[in-house]
Amino acid sequence: MTRAGGTLDAYGLKLKVQIEAMEEMLLKEMESSPEAVAAASLYITGAGGKRLRPLLLLACADLLGYRRRDRLTYAAVVEALHTSTLIHDDVIDEAELRRGHRALHRELGNRLSILVGDYLYAQAIRLAVNRGNLAIIRTLSEATLKMIEGEIWGLSRASDPRVTLDEYLAHIEYKTGHLFAAAAAIPALLAGQKRHYGRLHRFGLRFGVFFQILDDLQDFAAREEEAGKPVMHDLEEGKLGLPVILLLKRVRGRERKELLNWLGDAPRRRFDILERMRTHGILVETRELARARAIEACKALTVFPASPAKALLISLPERLLSLPAFARLS
Repeated sequence: MTRAGGTLDAYGLKLKVQIEAMEEMLLKEMESSPEAVAAASLYITGAGGKRLRPLLLLACADLLGYRRRDRLTYAAVVEALHTSTLIHDDVIDEAELRRGHRALHRELGNRLSILVGDYLYAQAIRLAVNRGNLAIIRTLSEATLKMIEGEIWGLSRASDPRVTLDEYLAHIEYKTGHLFAAAAAIPALLAGQKRHYGRLHRFGLRFGVFFQILDDLQDFAAREEEAGKPVMHDLEEGKLGLPVILLLKRVRGRERKELLNWLGDAPRRRFDILERMRTHGILVETRELARARAIEACKALTVFPASPAKALLISLPERLLSLPAFARLS
C-alpha cells in the first residue's frame, strides 16, 4: 500500500466513525417518537446504504478546516431528509425491497409509512431550525422544493418516450442533484467561507447527477443481490430511465417502432430491450455519461489545496464506477 493510499484509508475510517456518531444522534432524536417511527430506523442504520450525502457534508467540512460538532447535526439532517424521500418513493413505486430488506410500507402499510416519512422530514427540519442558521435552512428548503418538483415531473412524464436527453438530465438534477449540492455547500456556510459556497454547490450538484445516472444504469447492469432490489423494476413499471432514453434517441424507423411496442409490454419484453441496449452499446454510453459528470464535479475542487478530504472526494466517482455491475461493462 502506498503512503497516499494508507492516508486515504485512514481518513475514510475517520469519516466512518463520524457517520456512526451521526446515526446515533439521529436515532436518539427518534427515541421519543411514536412506535411506528422506530421501524424507520432500519432505513437509517440497519439496511446498509452508502451514506453519501452526510459523507459529502463531513468531507467538505474537513476540506474547509471546519470541525465543530454541529457538522454532525447537519449530516443527520441531510440523511433524515433523504430517508424520508426513500420511504415516500417506495410507497409510490410499490417497491418490495429497500437495500435488500422489505420496504417499510410492506411492514406498516402505505398510509402509516407516508406519515412516518413526513414525521422524519419534520424532525430533520426541526434539527436544522434548532441550530438557528437561516442561510442553511434556506439552502435545505430550496433543495427540498427542487426534489419535490423533480418527483412531480418524473411522475407526470416518466413513461413519455418523447422525453429528451436534456429534459431528463434536468429532471435528475432536481430529483437527486440538489440534495447532494446542499450537503456539499452547507459547510461553506458553517465555516463562514461563503466564497466557496458556489463551487461546493456545483460539485455536489454534478456529483448527484453522476450518482443518479449510475442508479439508472444499475437497474440494467446489476444483479439483484448487488442492487439490493429487483432489477429492471422501473422498466417494468413503465418508467424510462436514462439507458432507455438513450436507446430511443439512437434507433430509427422500424427498429424504433418495435422498441416502442416492447416498452408498452415491458414486463414480458424487458430482456429483449436489454439485449437491444447491449447491441447498441447503450450501457457503456450511459456509464461514460456518468463519468463525464463526475469529471465536471471534480473540476470544482481544483481550487482547494491537497488534503485527505480532497483526495477522498475526488476518488469517490472511480470507487463507485469500480463496483462489479459497472466494472463488467469494460
